[in-house]
Amino acid sequence: LCSIVYIVSPSGFFGGDTIYTILHKSFKLLAVDTVVAIFVAALWLALLRSYLRPLTYLTIYAFPIILFSFTLWPFITSFNDRWKGPQDKVMRVFSVIPLLGAVVWTYMAITTRHSTEHAIKILELAGKVLSASPALFLSGFTSLVVTVAWFWIWLLMFTQMFVSTSRWWLAIYFVLTLLWTQMVISGIQRATSGATVSQWYFYRAGQTTGPTNSSGEIVLAAFNHATGPLLGSVCLSSLITLLVRLPLYVLPRRLTSLFSACLYPVTPTPLLSLTDPLTL
Repeated sequence: LCSIVYIVSPSGFFGGDTIYTILHKSFKLLAVDTVVAIFVAALWLALLRSYLRPLTYLTIYAFPIILFSFTLWPFITSFNDRWKGPQDKVMRVFSVIPLLGAVVWTYMAITTRHSTEHAIKILELAGKVLSASPALFLSGFTSLVVTVAWFWIWLLMFTQMFVSTSRWWLAIYFVLTLLWTQMVISGIQRATSGATVSQWYFYRAGQTTGPTNSSGEIVLAAFNHATGPLLGSVCLSSLITLLVRLPLYVLPRRLTSLFSACLYPVTPTPLLSLTDPLTL
């Protein structure tokens, strides 16, 4: 989405291709990426539910091992005199860099082991909530499908819209509307999940007496609340978040990091708190 915003900027309209020809040529690539992303997300969620700890520790231990292998290969190869020149010495010297990275990673993994354990317990708790509320998993998958479907509907409409080079701001407005809509969908899903988890926390089996509603009834009630009394808050929260992040979407990529470093440290704390996804 950020790339599309950058393409529809004034510089994007006066390049060799227009946003319309680029999108028309990219339909097949976008479709393949969409299917792959959904498949990877579902696979990753299934693996996290069943093999959370092994995957976490595999990631932690595999990274320094890979870096160490990147150290051994150029270091050993440099003694074969294959190139017979300064390149052997350069490979020998620069092979130390992955080794330093492995050492730093190992040190950070040891010093943050307690935080890692807390994060694993939080993810395990999330797995328990999903196991106790199968409808919540269905709700999340439905939100994903709605997000993808709305994006493709918007894409088909956008590629049929004619915008002259003097009306580039209309295209940017069209893209920002898409971003806001996607944030609203995400906010509704977040509010639904929050209400469902709250109900599970206060009325989970064996802890206290409470209502015995089914998982589907609880998620449906939470969804009705998110799209009813809470809808205004969801839209306002999404709009504030979009406005705060607007420079990151509009500015060229080479200026984004500089803008973030200069502006966000002086942004008022209440404004940053409002844009936190957990605030909703």
